[in-house]
Amino acid sequence: FLSKLGRHSEAIRQTQRAVELRPGDTEPRNELGWLNLNARQFADALVHFDSALELDPNFRGAKFGRVDALAMLGRDKDARIELERLQREAPMDIGVLEELGFIHARAGRLDEARQVLAKVNAITDDFRRPFSAAVVLANLGESDRALKELEQSFEDRQPGILSLAVNYRFDSLRSRPRFTALLKRMNLNSVPGAIR
Repeated sequence: FLSKLGRHSEAIRQTQRAVELRPGDTEPRNELGWLNLNARQFADALVHFDSALELDPNFRGAKFGRVDALAMLGRDKDARIELERLQREAPMDIGVLEELGFIHARAGRLDEARQVLAKVNAITDDFRRPFSAAVVLANLGESDRALKELEQSFEDRQPGILSLAVNYRFDSLRSRPRFTALLKRMNLNSVPGAIR
């Protein structure tokens, strides 16, 4: 929760303490990875995801985080290899598709990202669809459409929207007045680092 309020250092310190208290538990290590991603400390995030996966090689949350950390570090080939493994496990899972679209768009493979976006949009029975579409659209540079989907996510009370103020996947939208207005509607406009 502290990280979602822009208090990354404090959240990281507290979660590191949880790792010390529960050294065999994967969840705090995974959480440290996500906290570091949102703090834009991508190399540290990768270390924590790897640590969680050493304890539990099947921990999906850490696998997804590892893909993002690799992508944000510019290690596109490694991210794609990891993502291919996730895809084999659940090829039409909306989380996997979101990751795939994000990775393609970040790497400049726009046609592939749009194909994935079409698959995301075809999934009408998953409440996460607007948020997943927004991730892909924002990284395709389609700001207006991404913001429309984020607004829908907010209206639907989709849990992913809670990290909007600090989520690295939406950095391209931060200067947009509509993004700022959405944060204000969510009472997140005063979060440190929310608007750059």
